[in-house]
Amino acid sequence: MQNNTHTSAALKKLIEWARTLNIHETIIPSDIDELASLETLILYNLQLTTLPNELSALVNLKNFYLASNSFTELPLVVCKLEKLEVLWIMNNRIKELPNEITNLSKLKELVVFDNDIEAFPNIGFEMQHLEYFNLRSSKLSAEDITTLEKNFKGKCDFSNQKIDAKFRIEPLKIETLSKAKKLRDTVFGDTKEEEKFTLDAAVNKESFKGVYEDNAVNYMKYWVAKNRDDIVIGLIGIYTEPEDDEKSCSLGWFCIDEAYRGLGYGKELLEYAEMEAALLGMEYMHLYIEDTEKFKSTMELYKSKGFIEYVPIRNQAKYDIYLSKKL
Repeated sequence: MQNNTHTSAALKKLIEWARTLNIHETIIPSDIDELASLETLILYNLQLTTLPNELSALVNLKNFYLASNSFTELPLVVCKLEKLEVLWIMNNRIKELPNEITNLSKLKELVVFDNDIEAFPNIGFEMQHLEYFNLRSSKLSAEDITTLEKNFKGKCDFSNQKIDAKFRIEPLKIETLSKAKKLRDTVFGDTKEEEKFTLDAAVNKESFKGVYEDNAVNYMKYWVAKNRDDIVIGLIGIYTEPEDDEKSCSLGWFCIDEAYRGLGYGKELLEYAEMEAALLGMEYMHLYIEDTEKFKSTMELYKSKGFIEYVPIRNQAKYDIYLSKKL
């Protein structure tokens, strides 16, 4: 990359932008030479709504991860990164992809699932080079999906469209908090006093800081599954503890409403949590479950998905079974 004055100025502004958001220098290097040669950039779960134009100076960028932010549209500066091979923009609020995305002629992997895309630009014949395209859990019509499936020759996933899906998965919010807590308490019975507000803390950390301390938790995030009538029918989450290594997380409050069990929803919800954990850089997922008849089918699901039993170092209740899986 030619280190001209214009490029240097753009990179300096990019570093300043990263600092204002407290983005760690291991994500956006503070050294200009290192930033200029950057090939992978991970801006995950930062509540971003826009991106600075200076990002176009990253002419060597190949892998760009923008998942779990608050974009309502794909910033056009992304379409100027002509060396991009991998672009992940799932779990945002994007309603439409711009035609300019066809500028990314080297793009091999485009992951856009869990957005609000209602229509797709006529780019199919111009992006035949894509090897993997994931647009599941959007709002496409059956006609749109048929057209896309005809146009793309690589591996595609357009399943579980919100327009006709039996259920959908979305982050836990204040609006769904009470229903999620009711489902949790119905499935698991009496909740321990220190655990009652874990879901509250997941959506409002500032007001429930003490919950993190009481439960020895560093990070929590939860999702709910809703049916076609917008009713909460499932809950799942992941969390990390201080004593865990940085590549491990635990599964929390995984449950499905009794009326919706045996339909594959639990399997899909579990796979979603595993995917989210992997996006966070986790390599292992742990969980514990009561060794009772009540949770027998859940235990069978875990084992069918590759979880295996282990004995924890810490002493725990005898009725608990501990499981772990390499993601």
